[in-house]
Amino acid sequence: MTNRFENYIENKWSEWQTETTQLLNDLYPIRRALVADGNIETLRLIEKFSKITLDYSKFPSGTEVGNWTVPKSWNLRSFQLKDRNKNLLQDLSDSNLRVMVGSLSFKGIVSYAELTRHCYIKEDMQDAIPYVTNYYGKRDWAICMKASEFNKLKKHENYHVDIDVEESPSDLVVGSKLVGNSAIKREVLFSTYNCHPQMANNELSGPIVWSLLLRALSEIDKTDKLRNRYRFVIGPETIGAIAYISQNFKILKDNTVAGYVLTCLGVDQDFTVVPSRKGNTLSDKFADRAIAMTDGTYRMSSYLARGSDERQWCFPPLDLPVCTITTAKFHEYPEYHTSLDNLDLISIDQIFKSLKLYMKIVFLMETNDIFESNVLGEPMLSKYDLYSTKNFAGIVDGDGKNFLNVLNYCDGQHDLLDIAKMLGVEYESVYRVVKKARQIGLVSQTNRIKN
Repeated sequence: MTNRFENYIENKWSEWQTETTQLLNDLYPIRRALVADGNIETLRLIEKFSKITLDYSKFPSGTEVGNWTVPKSWNLRSFQLKDRNKNLLQDLSDSNLRVMVGSLSFKGIVSYAELTRHCYIKEDMQDAIPYVTNYYGKRDWAICMKASEFNKLKKHENYHVDIDVEESPSDLVVGSKLVGNSAIKREVLFSTYNCHPQMANNELSGPIVWSLLLRALSEIDKTDKLRNRYRFVIGPETIGAIAYISQNFKILKDNTVAGYVLTCLGVDQDFTVVPSRKGNTLSDKFADRAIAMTDGTYRMSSYLARGSDERQWCFPPLDLPVCTITTAKFHEYPEYHTSLDNLDLISIDQIFKSLKLYMKIVFLMETNDIFESNVLGEPMLSKYDLYSTKNFAGIVDGDGKNFLNVLNYCDGQHDLLDIAKMLGVEYESVYRVVKKARQIGLVSQTNRIKN
C-alpha cells in the first residue's frame, strides 16, 4: 500500500529516472577529498539536479573543529607510471583511485624496490584498485594499483613516476537546506557525504537518494505543506559533520527528533539497519516499520559496527537519535573501498527502492502522533455508519471491532506506531481509523511527540 509521498515520486519517476542516471554518470569521475575542488563541483551538480540552492557553511584550512583540524585542499591533477622506456603503464584514465588521497606530488625515476614501498594493492582481489587515504599521518607519495598489475612489474627495472598534486589553503564546505514547516521546532535530519572519489555505492548512492528526497520534499511542500521541518546536510564524512555540529550544536540538540545517514543504498540487497546509540528512538522505530511496509526483511546490525556519520551525530554530548539504513553495508561488501565499487555494482531500480523507503519514513514522520479519546466509554459507531446495527449471537463485524480496538489505545500515551504494533495490524489501517475518528470528533491530538 502506498501513501501520498510514495505516489508523488512514482508519478515523477519516469521523468526523474533519466536525470538520475545522468547525475550518477556526471558525479562518478569527479576527484573528491576532504577539501577539494571536486567537492564544490559535486554540490553544484546536486543543486542543479534538485533545483535547490544549498546554504554553505565554510571552515577555512587550519580551523579547529572538535579536536580535528581542517586540512588544506588536495587536488589531484595528473598521474603517470611508465617503464624504463617511458611506455605508459598506468594513468588516471580508468580510475582516479590510482593515487592515494593525501599523497604528495612526486616526479622521478625509482627502482622496483622503491616503487613497492610506495604502492598499495589488495592481494585478495586481484583486479581491484584499493582506495587509500592519508590526511593526517606522516606525508609521503603513494600510488595504488591492481594486484594483477603489480605482479607484472619487473623486479630489476626502474620506473618513471609522475604525480602532480596541488595543495593550498581553502575551505571545507558543508551544504545544507531546511525544508518544511519553519514555524515549529521539530526537525528530522537527513545526512550524507561527498568526499570519496570514483566509487558508486559507497560514495554516490547516498547523495543520489538524498538529492531525490530533497527535490521531492521541496516540491511537495510548495503545494501540500509539510508538518515537520527537514534538515538536509551534506559534507565531507567525519570532519564535515563535526564542523557542522560545532556551528549548530544547540539547534540540533534542541530540535532533532529523528535522523538518518544516507549511504550505501544502491546495491540490490535486503536492507541493513545500523541502530542509533540508544537503539530505541523514533528513528529506530520508523526504520523498522518503514521496511515492514515494503514487505521486506532486514538485518539488524550493531551500533558497535557503525562506520559513517552516525558516529558523529550520536556521539555524546550531542547524542542525536540518528540511525543508518543501507543495502550493501560499508565495510562488509567485497567491493567496498575499491575500484570494483563502480556503476555496474549499483542499479537505478535499487536507488528508487531506497527512495521509496525514505518516503515511507517521511509518511510516518508526518502522520505519527499521540491521540486521546473525547468520549466516555465506547462510542456509538453506528451513528457514523462505522458499525453494524445487527448483532447475531454476540458476533460483531470485524471492521467495527478494529475501529474500537484502535480507539481503546488512544489514551494520550501511545502513538500510532505503538498501537499498530500492539494490535498486530498495519500502520496505515491505524492511521485511517484515527484520521476518521478525528474528523468526527471522537479523538483529539495531544502534544506532538518529542524524542
